[in-house]
This record gives sequence, C-alpha cells and structure tokens, in this order.
Amino acid sequence: MNFPDKVTLTMKDNQKLVIKEMITLVYSMSRLSGGKATLREAETVILGSDVYGLSMEDTQLIRRLQSAVELVIRNDHPGSVEILSRINGLVTMASSLKAGQLRKAPFKVVATGRMIPAADEAVVANAVEGILHTEDSATLKALRLILVIVNQQFYADANEATAFLFANYVMVHAGAGMIMVADEKLTAFRQLMAAYDGIDDEPPLKWLYKNCVISDH
Repeated sequence: MNFPDKVTLTMKDNQKLVIKEMITLVYSMSRLSGGKATLREAETVILGSDVYGLSMEDTQLIRRLQSAVELVIRNDHPGSVEILSRINGLVTMASSLKAGQLRKAPFKVVATGRMIPAADEAVVANAVEGILHTEDSATLKALRLILVIVNQQFYADANEATAFLFANYVMVHAGAGMIMVADEKLTAFRQLMAAYDGIDDEPPLKWLYKNCVISDH
C-alpha cells in the first residue's frame, strides 16, 4: 500500500496550520466524541466565552479538546504511548476517573457483538511503537494508528478523538498536514469502523486517505 504525504511542510509551518484550523479541528473532535456544539458555538467557547443554552458538558468537552490540540501543537517530543495517553487524559479529564489509563476491562462492541479483551500495556506499546518505527510515510503511520486505536478501544472513553488527535500529533511533527472527519463524513466513518475487522486494512485506509487527510494549506 502506498499512501504518500499529501503536503510537505516544516514542523513550524504545520504547527501554524493547526493553529489556523484550531476551531475546525476542535469542532471535528467534539463531534467524534458525541458533542452537540455547533461550529459557531465551539468557536465562541475556544475564544473564551460561554454559550447560552450550550450544556456544561459540551462546554467542558470543547475546552478539554482545545487543551489536547494545544498539546499536539506545542509538544516537541516524538510520538509515543506516553503522549497518546496524555492526549486521552486531557480529552477525558474530569469526565472519567480512568482518564489517560488503558482500559482494564473487556469491551463489547454493541453493533457487532465483538468482545475486545482488556488493553494489555505491552500489546498496546508494541502496536503503537511498531507503527511509529516503520519506514512508512507519516500519513500512513497516522492512518494506521487511527485504525488500531479505534478498533482495539485502548481507553475506556474518547478513543476516536484520541486516535485522531494522536494521528495529528504524528502529522504535525512530520510536516505532513492534518487529518479530520468532516461533518458530512461522520456517519460514513462510523459505518466504516463498525465494519472493520482489524485484519483487512486496505479499504479503511483508502477511505481515510481520500476523505480525511487535509491537503490544502
């Protein structure tokens, strides 16, 4: 499979790109997390104001996601399981006592009945590090990370947003652009991941590459 980077930027320029697209990225992550805020409401919260009628839960979600995106922009350490867990901790902080901790209990996928065993620390580390240390393009690494994190549900909550934020962390550090799910693609993404068996990567990789990798800058 060949999934070359769609853009080639310096890390600094990629950081500027994410800052420019901060509102859209946070909004996209909130939708992945089940948030109800509109794009305009997300913008208002990010700029520091409360929104009349927006629940406290949605307001806090936007602020937590903003903090996670700021980590993606400002942290200069290489991608790692530690960074991945820090991102999950920021996204789920105050909403879960298990924020940033690997899932310790089996998980049943309602749509398919598939049972996923508890997330084993060594298995997670091998999966994540194995992808990060390949010679693949940064974009392919990021997409493969999304697949494994969402499919294996590493955390008790917010796996989708965590996966995309960590994928963007990898993209930013490589100067490869951004990845996000547009509103109109969200249902198709959920259907894609529900059908993904964890074995045949090519169909979901092609879909994500075509629909979620942002090439404009």
